[in-house]
Amino acid sequence: MDSSQNNPFGSFSSGGVGPGAFSSSPMMGTGDDIVLASPPDKKKQKITIIVLAVLVVLALVGCVLWLIGKNRGPNVSGIGKENFYKYANYVLYEKDSSEILKDEYDKEEYYAMEGLSEMNESKRKAFLLTSENLLNDFENNLEKVTDETFLNEFSSYKESFVLVKMVNSTPGLDDAGFVNQYFSLDESSLEKWIENKFSEYTDSKYELVKKYGEKGVEYYGLYTDYLDELKEEGCIGAQNEFLECEDSETAKIESDLYDMRYLLDETESMAVDKVVEGCFTISDMLNGKYDKKEGDE
Repeated sequence: MDSSQNNPFGSFSSGGVGPGAFSSSPMMGTGDDIVLASPPDKKKQKITIIVLAVLVVLALVGCVLWLIGKNRGPNVSGIGKENFYKYANYVLYEKDSSEILKDEYDKEEYYAMEGLSEMNESKRKAFLLTSENLLNDFENNLEKVTDETFLNEFSSYKESFVLVKMVNSTPGLDDAGFVNQYFSLDESSLEKWIENKFSEYTDSKYELVKKYGEKGVEYYGLYTDYLDELKEEGCIGAQNEFLECEDSETAKIESDLYDMRYLLDETESMAVDKVVEGCFTISDMLNGKYDKKEGDE
């Protein structure tokens, strides 16, 4: 028996088809002969697998780090926290301390900033001036901060503080004073008086303050129309006294006036709330405990 019959590789041992006949093409042949592609390099395969595995691991690590950074809030390292707590303790409790805020915001708690209307003028101005100086000391430390989340929060906070300070230092709304001016000035002079009264607001770089001033101008413009209508209907006497007019046509204007005044008062109230509650929000951000509200990115 021919030994090649018992050798399963006999066909490769003769006939010119041997290792040297392998081609780089997957499959080549001449006639009935079939030539198979060279077997893959196992070493190269192993290197490829290792590289892919490393890339996958790096991608996973990157995702984990991104999630951790996203959940822990803004990066505000290097900010002078002590200056902020000096401000916060004064605004909230009217005390000289740089102690970290230990409590959380409590709607039932009565904070110093909420008692502005109960302070006499001298005390109120002194309180607001001290608060402003302390807040500016903290803001001066933010020049190198680039975290947009924190900077946006502080910007919103600052404009609320500025509005609170302005309406309690140079009140914009004074209905009794406006009525006196209405009876004393001609139409053109009254318009200038209204514009000048709110010019500090409308010229402000803070959007909230500016909008408040624009709404104040609109409010007293509508108040002018209201008084004009009362005059026409004979509801204002010769001595500029208000008379009873049961069938007055001014009901619609009066309703609009009420709504606009309510909006202005509510804006002031919300600004005070922001100044108080914002102390705790910023404190949380400074200490890595900031929880994003629903809808925040």
